[in-house]
Amino acid sequence: MKRLWFAFAFLFPAYSCVKDAYAPEQTRPVADSDVTVWDAGIPDFSGVCVSYDKSFLWGVSNSEGIYKLDFEGNIIEHTLDVTNDFEGITVDRANGNIYLVEETDVKKTKNSNTIYRFNPDTKALDIIYQVEISNSI
Repeated sequence: MKRLWFAFAFLFPAYSCVKDAYAPEQTRPVADSDVTVWDAGIPDFSGVCVSYDKSFLWGVSNSEGIYKLDFEGNIIEHTLDVTNDFEGITVDRANGNIYLVEETDVKKTKNSNTIYRFNPDTKALDIIYQVEISNSI
């Protein structure tokens, strides 16, 4: 699963950096001076995205669950306390659905890597898709 994510992670920056001189300003490389780094105090922090209404951040830990964060890195709420090995979180801009991806060691758990939809109102994690990668570790 990580190989697939790495492939996508490198595909987009490689494509967006091909013609920087012609790219809109928002797609040009980010300078170190444009970045603020903060420690949210969340162990195994593995993913972050902007909420549907753009008023806060969703964050995910691969050992402690889902968080709401403000734009200064402060925890607003520990929304769901789970020990899934979440590696990413994203929001569908068309409808606000929140999706998470769980990485599993198939040899240890016999479970597939899984994509979930998260409902923050009910705290439900619904399985959307399970990815079986033969001979993966």
